[in-house]
Amino acid sequence: MKSCEGQLGRVFVIRLEHGDKLPHCIERFAEEKGISVGHVILVGGIGDGEVVVGPRRSDERPPEPMLLPIDGAHEVAGVGVIAPGEDGKARRPPAVCDRA
Repeated sequence: MKSCEGQLGRVFVIRLEHGDKLPHCIERFAEEKGISVGHVILVGGIGDGEVVVGPRRSDERPPEPMLLPIDGAHEVAGVGVIAPGEDGKARRPPAVCDRA
């Protein structure tokens, strides 16, 4: 077994407003605050929009996303990491949705 110890750095709480786009808000916030890597926990709700439910084909690069429309109230929970993409900019985590 291997282990290491770390320390908690900066902690942010972000509240999105109606109409805000989750992926873009996280990426923009990370860029504004100089965050290149991090851990994200998402808890909240969604009333409408679309969510990516996976790639249309797993062997395609770049993958074509499959979108699922959201209509009505849904709870949202997600966990993931912020990590730099090929262009060096922070990329967002996935989220999980369930019917409320």
